[in-house]
Amino acid sequence: MKSAIQELTQTTLFQKIGDICATVNTALGAQDLLEKSLHKIMDLYGATRGSVFIAEGGSGKLILKTSVGMKLKEEESMVKQLGEGIVGRVAKLKQPLYVEDIASDERFANFKLRGSYATPSFICAPLLVKDQLIGVINIADKETGSRFNETDMQLLDF
Repeated sequence: MKSAIQELTQTTLFQKIGDICATVNTALGAQDLLEKSLHKIMDLYGATRGSVFIAEGGSGKLILKTSVGMKLKEEESMVKQLGEGIVGRVAKLKQPLYVEDIASDERFANFKLRGSYATPSFICAPLLVKDQLIGVINIADKETGSRFNETDMQLLDF
């Protein structure tokens, strides 16, 4: 199975990555940068759902700063502690996570929102600057209904 990235031609891939980088120059502030970057990254993967959490200083809290495709109820409870849930786990370990099928993955048997995904797989990566955690990005629900794969995760974990 090809990843979303493998399906793009090299020229198109470089153009999309260039668009993501250009977002930095056109953003009006931190929030605008997060929103535009998330939209561009979701477009790269053909995803309909994504979110960015930002680490709050030394408090161990991760706060949802922007999201697309999430239900309001989900957004309301989006302050996570380091190690809590998918986002907290990725933040604590500072390692990306690729899940092929959330319904059958025993690591998420007690994850209360697992039934809210339109497709079974997702990718999640820490946002690091010089090994310092600044946040976590999640990408899920491909428009095509296909699954993410390891290559998709590796690109997200740039």
